[in-house]
Order: sequence, then structure tokens, then C-alpha cells
Amino acid sequence: MKIAARSDNYQVLVNDEVVLLKQNFSGSRPIKIGKFIGASNCGLISSDEKYAFVGGYGLMVINIDNLLNNIEGNPKKSIRIYFRDENKKFWINKIWQDESGDEQTFCFASNLKQYCFNVNEASLYEIGSQALETKKTKTTA
Repeated sequence: MKIAARSDNYQVLVNDEVVLLKQNFSGSRPIKIGKFIGASNCGLISSDEKYAFVGGYGLMVINIDNLLNNIEGNPKKSIRIYFRDENKKFWINKIWQDESGDEQTFCFASNLKQYCFNVNEASLYEIGSQALETKKTKTTA
């Protein structure tokens, strides 16, 4: 099992193509987030610990609060998968938080280009370019 991201209170773990979220306290059991197609290359937990990201073939965005508060319900409502459709395929190999202090904007590197992504607006910007249109693809878990 590989640790894709770690923060003060959480870890994002990847075991083959399965993504898990684990709280950092003794006796905590990992929560299965879902399957991630292709090898996960990287991860990030936002500085405010509201979101977790997993990159590889596409970008998995996990709303941590919604996931933990909906543990008995459907975890798919807390997970969004982006950039796997035919027109926008991204192999993501690095994720970082925007340095502007914006808690909603995150950046990633894919195919020798860099992009910023706003989780609330689902908007994508190539760094140094104009906004690119995005669509949320089918959520998988």
C-alpha cells in the first residue's frame, strides 16, 4: 500500500487501483473511496483538509467532510472524477495547492503542461493561457 498524500489528520492510500482515506489516529480503519483507473501517480490533501486529490489517469477530487459525514450513505456523492473523457485525457503526475492562498484552487502537471483547477467552479486554466472548458465525467467508486 502506497501513501499518496498525508496531512496532520488524514492519509490517502493507494493499493493497486483502490483509493482509501485513513484518519491519523490509533485504531482508525481506512475508508474505501473507490477504484482509480490506471496507476495513481500522486496525491494531495488541501491545507484546510477539506479536499483530497489523487492524480493518475484523470483527477479524483474527494470532499473529505462530505465523505466522513455520509459514511453510511453513498460515498459517490463525495467524489468527482475529472479529465477522463475522450476530449480531455490527462495523465497527472504532480498536484500542488495554488500559492495565492485560495483554498479552492489546485494545480497539476500533465503532458508537460501545467493547469490550475477550481473545485467549486470545476473550471480549468492552463497556466499562462485562457480558461479551458471542463466537464465532470462519470463518478466512479
